[in-house]
This record gives sequence, C-alpha cells and structure tokens, in this order.
Amino acid sequence: MANSLTTAQLTSAKAMIINGDVIGFYNYMAGQGYGYGYANLAKGVVECTLLSGGSTAQNYMVQEAARRGIIMTDQ
Repeated sequence: MANSLTTAQLTSAKAMIINGDVIGFYNYMAGQGYGYGYANLAKGVVECTLLSGGSTAQNYMVQEAARRGIIMTDQ
C-alpha cells in the first residue's frame, strides 16, 4: 500500500511536473519509499522502455491521432 504524502512532498512533486520534469517526478514517486509502484510503469511509458507499455502506448497514441487527422512528430 502506498504511503500518504505530506504537503511538502506533494509540493515538491508538483514542482517537478510544472517544470516539465516528468521523469524526475516518476523517479521521486517510485524511489522515495512512498510505495507508488505504478510510477515505474508510467515512467516506462514516457521513456518508451517497456515492451508491454511504452512503445505500445506511444504507437497507439500516434495511430489514434493520425486517425483524427493529427500528425504527431517526435517533439
């Protein structure tokens, strides 16, 4: 079970997201002993390093966007 976060911890996590440090956020949530194991999976999707999630999720997003007439680039 995940541990409750203090206001200071939530503020730190929120600052990472606001500053665009998504990988840092997931590392923070997964690596600080907070018990948020899902953060490792989410980080794998963002980094596209998980066969079961990263590339599959990103490919789906690109294909769905194309279906709607939106072309996605690496940026």
